Amino acid sequence: MKKYLFLVITFFTIEYSFSQCPVTFESLFNSTIYSFSDFDTFALKNGYSYDTNRNAFLCDESFKDGAHMQLIRSKSPTDYIIVQHIFFSKQTYLAYKEFLQSNGKLYNTETENNELSLKYIYDSHLVILQTKTFDSTTLYLITLSSEKLN
Repeated sequence: MKKYLFLVITFFTIEYSFSQCPVTFESLFNSTIYSFSDFDTFALKNGYSYDTNRNAFLCDESFKDGAHMQLIRSKSPTDYIIVQHIFFSKQTYLAYKEFLQSNGKLYNTETENNELSLKYIYDSHLVILQTKTFDSTTLYLITLSSEKLN
């Protein structure tokens, strides 16, 4: 019984440490149509808390070299909702990329200052997947817009 309990506790500890603030592509994409109140609920349920200084939701548990995983919701000058997720996991980046390669269309690729931007069209929406270096830490970003392209 003790051995079983130990295995269960170990499993949940490992699972928790690798799933801090998880956000799927589908949930991010759907969040572009949320009101600010609904987006707040979405972020809080996924382990983020609002930071008024940064005007962003920061992951409560995941930070690296002084940077936090973030969810940012803003409005474009034309009133479309823009959602950006900043994260550290290469596996999450690859999962987003594989999903977009299978379900979207690569529109454009840009490389500038050793930073890569992959622009996809998914369900008539622009989705940008990026890698950036900040103080020698690799950050991954995904940006989605509620604007429907023609």
